[in-house]
Amino acid sequence: MISAAGAGLGKIRGMTNPGIAAVAAKYAEIMSDVRRLRLELRTAEFNLEHVKVALLLLDPEYPVSDIKPPRRHASPKPQTDRNRMAIDFLRESTTPMTSREIARQVLTAEGNEGPTPQVVDLVAAGIHGCLKGYEKRGAAQIVSREPIRWRLA
Repeated sequence: MISAAGAGLGKIRGMTNPGIAAVAAKYAEIMSDVRRLRLELRTAEFNLEHVKVALLLLDPEYPVSDIKPPRRHASPKPQTDRNRMAIDFLRESTTPMTSREIARQVLTAEGNEGPTPQVVDLVAAGIHGCLKGYEKRGAAQIVSREPIRWRLA
């Protein structure tokens, strides 16, 4: 990355402004990312068109427009942030909670209203793993086994 300050981007009427230089450097960095992503998009579109042509060569009547891309469940937040939120919810709770209950609260707090059961299960698995680590260190306890309910020690 080229330094905005070194390129003279922070100069205003002969004075160097580090704040403007930092924002200009960030702008240049994002502009570089946009160029790279546009190239990746063009490459993916090119590859997609070639696969479509190959499919139609194999079966000219194939309904290509009916093919839907798989849904990807991109995690909106890193798992460590979710784990911190989960511990906070468990700390504030007056009763022991299951990993799924905690996961639903975390997802709701992130603004994900009505998450699919698969997303809840995925987040709950990560939270369960986190709580197992806390249990090994003596910071969390399993209160009941069916279903597993947690509380902080």
